[in-house]
Order: sequence, then structure tokens, then C-alpha cells
Amino acid sequence: MITITSKIQLRHRMDFYLLDMIAIPDFSAGAMENWGLITYRETSMLFEPGVSSESNKQRVAVVIAHELAHQWFGDLVTMSWWDDLWLNEGFAAYVEYIGTNHTFPDWRMFEYFVKDVQSAMEFDGLVTSHPIYVAVSNPDEINEIFDSISYDKGASVLRMMNHFLGDETFRYGVSNYIKNRQYRNAFHDDLWNSLTNVSIKIKYKWKIPFTYTSKSESNFHPSFSDVKWIDREEQVLAVNVTSDDWVIANAQMYGYYRVNYDDQNWIKVIEQLKTNHEVIHLINRAQIINDAWALASAGELKMEIALKTIDYLKAEEDYIPWRTADGELSYNYMKNLISPLFTRLGLNNSGSDHMQIYTRSLIVSLACDFGITDCVTESLKLFKEWMNNPNNNP
Repeated sequence: MITITSKIQLRHRMDFYLLDMIAIPDFSAGAMENWGLITYRETSMLFEPGVSSESNKQRVAVVIAHELAHQWFGDLVTMSWWDDLWLNEGFAAYVEYIGTNHTFPDWRMFEYFVKDVQSAMEFDGLVTSHPIYVAVSNPDEINEIFDSISYDKGASVLRMMNHFLGDETFRYGVSNYIKNRQYRNAFHDDLWNSLTNVSIKIKYKWKIPFTYTSKSESNFHPSFSDVKWIDREEQVLAVNVTSDDWVIANAQMYGYYRVNYDDQNWIKVIEQLKTNHEVIHLINRAQIINDAWALASAGELKMEIALKTIDYLKAEEDYIPWRTADGELSYNYMKNLISPLFTRLGLNNSGSDHMQIYTRSLIVSLACDFGITDCVTESLKLFKEWMNNPNNNP
């Protein structure tokens, strides 16, 4: 059994004293946040140690936290119309990480969040994308907005605001939003107004909360006071670095934007990855790969530079950068890159923590997909052992 506590400190208690959860066979949705009785597909609620995988465990934890978040964001306060769906799903998609991280702090969930930021940006780069607030004029358009923009981009924007406002200000503003609109409907202006009243004046013009670090400073944990605002199409910021320094913008990818550099800085960053990649925060290692490949695909960066951002991966043993690189690379290149790492990691999860298990699972999956002989042979051996003795999961 998995116990989840959704901890966002909203300073608001629910009026009901009992919240039941039930797993239903053949339930069509993953889960449904009915107030007081949350219903789940069996695979989204039930976990059996020794049988269910580590990814099943995280899936169950995240879905439960997501549905608990909906008791506030969706049930207690409901969007006025479907055009503000993100007020429900964006909040739940963000708070699911807060709740799961609170219950399982060793899972490093906020590092995993970057995959949602990247998913949103990939979708947002298409001509078919839309703002998080989008007009819905007829019922046929409702299902169309249950997409990565409402969920992942909504969550990414909330995470960005949490960072540049600061935890206490953000939570106080969200608490006021819940208190002011409880048992009623909400429009996105209600959220902006609640945040405005406890912080700065928020306008509709997009301002970029810019953060950066450098080789000499190496600060990948900026506070809200480190944010520099870019509010024009072109703006020059003074950066105190030496000629030998590299600069990396958007520390820990808190901001919802991509970053491009001149070729000289790209090369310095790539050389740092090759020399000692752990100097750069793992979220930014993933960001460097994701931004470079997206920019190269758009014709904004030379492809040879994008290719060089993944040269260091033979030494990378964290899940998030590998998760980012997966799918970007050709068969032969990927096979040569993965082979030495598979040899080091193998298939044995004994003594591994949650994220190490995730990393090994991804590397083994890729190694077998690309036909690495040792991976295929060992996997078949373990499968036959399990088939011969189903009660013993190797």
C-alpha cells in the first residue's frame, strides 16, 4: 500500500471528514476526482510489492496525489468554463509532484518534472499549439484541450511563478484564491488577482524571469531574488564573467523558455560536460540537450553543435539527461553510446535507490531495443527463470 500526503500548505481545510478511494475493474479513465469518493483504474491505485515495477509504484503515487489535488483544484473551486481547464489540470499536474515529493523525498520528483516542461515545449512548438487559456465555443472542442498545454504547460507556468514569487508568497496567493472562490467557479483573472494582491502587479504582457549561472559562480539554485526580468523583445543584461567562463541561463529550467548561445559559449559548455559533467546541474544537463536539439530542428543552431551536446553521455548515469536524449539519436550512434553504460549498470537493482532503478530500467530498455547482445541474452535468461517459477520474480 502507498500512502500519499498532498502538501502544498493551502491553509484551507475541507468540510468533509472522510475521503474514500476505490479501484474499479475496467474503469475507462485513469482516475476521477469525485468529491469524497475518488475512483481509479486498478493499475492507477493498486501496487503489489515484488510484482509491480518501480515505475508502477511511481505511477500509483503520482495519480493519487493528482486526484487529491483536484479536491481543491477542480472540486472546491471549479473553472467557470472549459477555456480555463488549466486551472484544474495545470494545478493538479503541478501539485502531484509536491505531494509525491513530500511522501517520497528520495525519489527526487522535482528533477523528474523537467520531462513535463520538455513535453509542453515540444507540443508548444507546433503550429497547432494554443495558449493555456483558449476559447471553447462548442462541446466538440472540449476534448481537444485535454492536452500537454493544459496539463504540462499549465504546471510549468505555475512552477515558474512559484520560483520567481517565492514559496511563501506563491502559497499565500494560492490560498487566497482558494478561499475567495471556494464552492464557486473561477476565471483565470481570479488567480492573477490573488497573486497580485500578495506580490507584484501581474500584467498580460509576457515577461521572462531570467536566471543564469557561470563557471566561476556555479549557482544552480537561484532564489526569487536572483531573477532578472526581461520585458522587451531585445534587452542587454550585464553579466560579470571572465573570458574563460561559460554561461548557462535558466537555472534548473524554472523558466518556461528556451535558451540559445553564441557558438563560443556552446563549445565551452560542451567541453565542461566532457571534462566533468557533474559541475552542471543534472536538470540543466537535460536542458542543454533538449534546447540544442529543438533549436537545431528549427534551424536556429548548427546540427553539429547539437550532436556534440550528447558526446558526454557515456559518462552520464542520471535518468533525466538520458530520458531527454532518448528518441533524438540514430540507431548506430545510440548503440555505441549505450553499450559501455549498460556494461557498467547491468540488470541488477540490488541496493539501488528509486532514481537509479529508473535509470537502469531506461538504459536496459534502450540497450535491448538497439540489439546489444549481452542485454538481450541476460533478459531472455531472466524471463525463462520467471516463466519456470512465476512465484520468484528475479
